[in-house]
Amino acid sequence: MAFLDINDVHKSYGQAKVLNGVSVTVDKHEVVCLIGASGSGKSTLLKCVNALEPVDSGEILVDGDRVTGLGVDVNKLRRSVGMVFQSYNLFPHMSVLDNLTLAPRKVLGLKGDAAEALALEFLGKMGMAEKAQAFPDQLSGGQQQRVFVARALFHSPDILVLDEPTSGVDVRTRHEVLHLLADLHDAGMSVLLTTHDLNGLAAHLPRLICLNKEIVADGSPREVLVPEVLEKLYGAPMHVLEHGGMPIVLDHSENPMVGRFGGKAV
Repeated sequence: MAFLDINDVHKSYGQAKVLNGVSVTVDKHEVVCLIGASGSGKSTLLKCVNALEPVDSGEILVDGDRVTGLGVDVNKLRRSVGMVFQSYNLFPHMSVLDNLTLAPRKVLGLKGDAAEALALEFLGKMGMAEKAQAFPDQLSGGQQQRVFVARALFHSPDILVLDEPTSGVDVRTRHEVLHLLADLHDAGMSVLLTTHDLNGLAAHLPRLICLNKEIVADGSPREVLVPEVLEKLYGAPMHVLEHGGMPIVLDHSENPMVGRFGGKAV
């Protein structure tokens, strides 16, 4: 049985159907990426996995334990599933170490020394131990992402869930996030993430699941980043080229600027 098993999940907000019979599996030590347009249900599915949102029907199992329905042990679930939110920010007036130990001290009741020891351990695993006393504005985007992950690792989860880890970042940070995902995989972590970044992130990952309220395709980048799948996924035609053995997705929609200012399509 897969470590994460999502079976026929349905979810609506009022009359708006968000997930329609979604089934996904993630094995131990596997990295899986969800792609799809805004509103396709990616973030909602991650929240359902972490029991932040209830499902209308269907079943989600994490290491054989139910996430859905009555009697769910939420504390045990949160120990198994670490989540890095898209909008999470560090407190700018606090050091990295203080940012990491705040919740464990206030919420988990850990003593200061114990919380700091754990924080330093996980910062070390993320290659960030030397930045423990740094402030957020002294970190690159990729370094901040590593701090977010270190915080999510406090419970030693078996699977890490990341929502848009490269949203709004520069090229350097995107490369740092890719290295981070590789490090997590090498350490034996299962990872489930979402992204809009097809060329910079998704094309470099081993398995992509295309979601548009339901599963459109599931496979390697070469298998799913193809025009017919992408048009179903995004509702617009797209070109796909190959460069260096990797698919490169090009938006084929009409450019409204061509001809209006004497410009030409490039």
